Amino acid sequence: MPRCQTCGRRWEGSHAPCPPGPSPQGDTPSPSPVPAVPGYQVDGVFARGGFGVLLGALREADGLRVAIKVARGSNWLGRAQLARESEALRVLGPPTVPALYEAGAMTGGARFLAMEYVPLPTLADRLARAAGPLPPEELAPRALAVVDTVAQVHAHGLAHCDLKPEHLFVDEATGRVRVFDFGLVRGATTESASQPSDASTPSDASGFAGTAEYMAPEQCAGNADISARTDVYALGVLLYEMLTGRPPFFGPTPDVLQAHLSLRPPPPSDFAPVAPAVEEVVLRCLA
Repeated sequence: MPRCQTCGRRWEGSHAPCPPGPSPQGDTPSPSPVPAVPGYQVDGVFARGGFGVLLGALREADGLRVAIKVARGSNWLGRAQLARESEALRVLGPPTVPALYEAGAMTGGARFLAMEYVPLPTLADRLARAAGPLPPEELAPRALAVVDTVAQVHAHGLAHCDLKPEHLFVDEATGRVRVFDFGLVRGATTESASQPSDASTPSDASGFAGTAEYMAPEQCAGNADISARTDVYALGVLLYEMLTGRPPFFGPTPDVLQAHLSLRPPPPSDFAPVAPAVEEVVLRCLA
């Protein structure tokens, strides 16, 4: 979902208030072939990333629509993240997360997860449609639903560590929010009995991963001390964006990482009408 580098807002289609940004340089790389997954008829690609690829497919046994996440075969970190995600999905279960149907291997050894297909818009989609702060009548129930969902993750002894609007799916009929993509999940406390068995080790570089706008300072610094507090910081960024239409820091990734490490975020009330008590909650999350 594009973000204006002038005002920091997500947008759909044209964005007249701000000047256009620079055009992408170079040719667009040709997409790699869609992988074949045993037992499934793959019919599309939802997303590609450093971890691998997210596919749409039908289960051959009964025609059930599923989403399949495939790790890059040569990427050991992607396979480790997929193993952690599989364990987190089993621990949490629906409706907080999508149902996990199968964890398997493809020809050649690449690992995959077959999961419930959830045809819901993401919070990123909703913010793009709003192109600014969420309407007051929507803000409170949406914010509380996001917080309640993350609380469910923490109640099971886990920290998501990659919270962002693209990973939060919004059921506009019920108001429920579901959370996806647990590739960076950690045990929320050192005493956690439900920490995935493939949890991070000192040699695991996943502590450096994430999306810059939503990363806590300890993630930006590459520290191993990642916990539920990391998610609290990301919640502060999410609430800030829902209140104002923009995150506290945006721009080139190195600048955003340094801002999280060294700058105080501007008060949300600098950009939108925000009640003092609500602003205090957001800034405490970002402290």
